[in-house]
Amino acid sequence: MSGAPPDPGSAAQPPPPLPPPVRPGLTSQPGVGQASRCAASRTLFGSHRPSRFVWHHIQPQATGGKTEPANLVSLCDNCHYSVHAVLWALAHGESGPGGLSRKVRALAQQGYAAAVAAGTVAKIPHEA
Repeated sequence: MSGAPPDPGSAAQPPPPLPPPVRPGLTSQPGVGQASRCAASRTLFGSHRPSRFVWHHIQPQATGGKTEPANLVSLCDNCHYSVHAVLWALAHGESGPGGLSRKVRALAQQGYAAAVAAGTVAKIPHEA
């Protein structure tokens, strides 16, 4: 022991703070940008007038889906609700509501298949 005071630069630094948890339905995602269109509607405003656009996790976060560009798709609120309704129905052996676009059903099926592959179907949230 030299009796010298410890070098403040040599002390272990605390880890950086964790980022805030990502909430479903955010309009903006770091590294992805602003949700600005609906990937499930046939035309820009063909069947409905969206009030806002949100980022949807194709594989739900609750089932292990990551918040990364490959797992996010921009949807209007209406289609976001519909995708979750079909996803919930698929998880319970049902077909879901009728009259929805093929794109809505395809997004729900993609999320369901990812949850099946992860073994987390039972964790599909009932957000509808």
